[in-house]
Amino acid sequence: MKKVDACHEPIIANPITDSADALVIQTKKGKVEVSKSQFLQFSVPSLLSHGIEIIGNQSEPFIGSDFSFNYTNTYSKDSHLFVDIAQTYILKNPNGDHLHLFAHLSICIESGDVTLSCTIRNPKASQHENGKWDLGDIASTYLKALHWHAELTDAEPVADVTLIDKAHRITAVKNCTVHQASSGERNWAAPIHVNKNNKVDLPFKGYQVIVEDDLILAGQHAEPTLSFGSKENGKTLVIKDFWQNFPSSLSKQNNAIYVSLLGALQSPETELQPGEQKTREWSITHSSNVTAAEIEVSLHPDYIANTGAVFSHLDSKYHNVFDDLIHQGLDGNSNFLSKRVKSDSYGWRHFGELYADHETALTPDDSFFVSHYNNQYDPIYGMLLQWFKTSDKRWFDLADQLAKHVCDIDIYHTNLDKPEYNGGLFWHTDHYVQAYTATHRTYSKLQPSDVYEDHAGGGGPGGQHCYTQGLTLHYLLTGYTPSYQASLKLSKWIETLYEGDNTFVALALSIKNRHRADLKQLTSGQYPLDRGTGNYIQAMLDRYELTGKQSLLFKVQHIICSTISNEDNIADRDFSNVENTWFYTVFLQAVCRYLYISSNEKNLYEINRHILSSLLHYGAWMIGNEYLYLDKPDILEFPNQTWTAQDLRKLCILQFILPFLADTSKIEQQITEFTQVILKRLEGDDESETTRVLCLLMQNSDFKHYKKAGKTVCKALSGQDLKETVHTKIVKHGVVSQVKQTMSSFSFEKERQSAVLRFPQLRKWLGEPK
Repeated sequence: MKKVDACHEPIIANPITDSADALVIQTKKGKVEVSKSQFLQFSVPSLLSHGIEIIGNQSEPFIGSDFSFNYTNTYSKDSHLFVDIAQTYILKNPNGDHLHLFAHLSICIESGDVTLSCTIRNPKASQHENGKWDLGDIASTYLKALHWHAELTDAEPVADVTLIDKAHRITAVKNCTVHQASSGERNWAAPIHVNKNNKVDLPFKGYQVIVEDDLILAGQHAEPTLSFGSKENGKTLVIKDFWQNFPSSLSKQNNAIYVSLLGALQSPETELQPGEQKTREWSITHSSNVTAAEIEVSLHPDYIANTGAVFSHLDSKYHNVFDDLIHQGLDGNSNFLSKRVKSDSYGWRHFGELYADHETALTPDDSFFVSHYNNQYDPIYGMLLQWFKTSDKRWFDLADQLAKHVCDIDIYHTNLDKPEYNGGLFWHTDHYVQAYTATHRTYSKLQPSDVYEDHAGGGGPGGQHCYTQGLTLHYLLTGYTPSYQASLKLSKWIETLYEGDNTFVALALSIKNRHRADLKQLTSGQYPLDRGTGNYIQAMLDRYELTGKQSLLFKVQHIICSTISNEDNIADRDFSNVENTWFYTVFLQAVCRYLYISSNEKNLYEINRHILSSLLHYGAWMIGNEYLYLDKPDILEFPNQTWTAQDLRKLCILQFILPFLADTSKIEQQITEFTQVILKRLEGDDESETTRVLCLLMQNSDFKHYKKAGKTVCKALSGQDLKETVHTKIVKHGVVSQVKQTMSSFSFEKERQSAVLRFPQLRKWLGEPK
């Protein structure tokens, strides 16, 4: 990083004054004073923030309580850089509505700029009657608008409204409002925007500007800024992704400023579903050119590869034959951005989401087919990998927008529902049917039943759909705290899903569900060999990456060894039943990543040798038995090109085991033949441009990295060949150990809480959950 010459200004030795009432930060552009008792109340020269204001439901106002405040100071060797402040605030009203607010302020000592974000969350649990998750839930909160409110304290401001195609400047007025009511795109009133009555009620296309009660301007995309302060110390208020997150408004009323964070006065009321949240970002900057493009940062692919920090990344000398197919995601006829426009995936609930166009397979002629992808197969991670490879900022932008959407909308932000649901990731919306009023929550009461064989038609978050690797990488690259929190929340949720909440209530449910193939077996302690267990391993590895706790590697060891062994009779796995077993490859990929991450941990050496031996045992079966799925289309319910993209997982595993083989000719021929057929099938089919296929390609097509990772593991573990067998006694946790563990931490309150969360009908006798 190039060191910035600060014009030889004196370094501020200690910019922070911490008193009982306020935190005062002295920047080179003036003083920033932040209240330690009031949410989002602070002052900078020329502006005083009064915090937030909720409009709507005036008869039952929200009352604030439980405010918290903490800060960190980031500094380099010779100077302070940033002060980061985190705040939380709880709001309640007599109707029983709750809002949890989380704010983050970052103050730059050098520039004096203040960057802000605020998250608004409804922490209540959904009713989800009969497994349906529609809008209109009894626990939803309805708001007209939640504003950030500030006051200009001196010079008259200037408001700038900037459009995509031309600029408009509105100067020195008392009252001005910019209101973005819809996307402004051609399909602005698409059914993706239905309310709880399954009706679209957006008032008009694009934005309007009202000055002194007169409509003076209208258009597609508003990107408003507000300039204020003296010529010597002028500032500009900038709102990130203003039009994309409609309804949005920026209003100046005399000297008061209002920035909508959720909803807008001029739009219909906003429904915040139980467990749903929204984060908005804005800043107060001293920059004289706020419309200039943000600084673009890229990392050389060879540097990233040399660090070894990113598991699925290769240096620039490797050519990927699938790169042209992947590039369709940016410039193809049906690229991700064009899909966004077609489906009108804009607005505070939808912006950043990927359109699940592959779900239109049964109804390809529907004008508007609403289906949400909800990060299936982790496109956040895949897009960041593509950004590493190409330095094309469009990949980073897509990943960044998707990560922020997933953090807010796709995760169930409550601790008041079933422990198996709390903090979980909602599935993509139901296969081959419209989302209707389910939004991003899988199942709607308006959907038809029996759409396809074994159609479930109801349910909540499940371990077969849990993706944390992209969120983890996004946090490590950007420092975006919600991604860190989301990754940890998902890892804790999936752990509870498989291990229970350490209560006798959960133990009883495990006994009841002992025959379910997708759950850990209580009597044997055996985990299912499927993608859910693979996701569980990946989530634990991501928690390890974020926390550094080695105990998590021991946990992963236990999961792996309680799922596969080098002594397994693989015929018993029934891999010929592809529809029910294909996802074993997802699990084995997770095993590969675990071995790569932990290979240099000397205290894990013996057990890792056993895990490696088990992996090679299954790899030997793959060499002799695996084929490409569409070679046998008759045994598949839907023989489409998604199966071809899933075939790439086999190449990843086969590449990983290559360094352990004495004779590699057979497996190398198999890899070459598989690669050629997969490429031919995808190049010759328009389905290769669909979202699901592209996401599988982005994450799994750099399979040559697995060979490089396998070499690293081989060197560390002194692997030889497939004939080598390592026998290690694995202790599995059955019923007796579960009972002992539950007894050791028994409490009546914990049992009560577990019971009332899972069985709401008990609450009239046992009380409400806490």
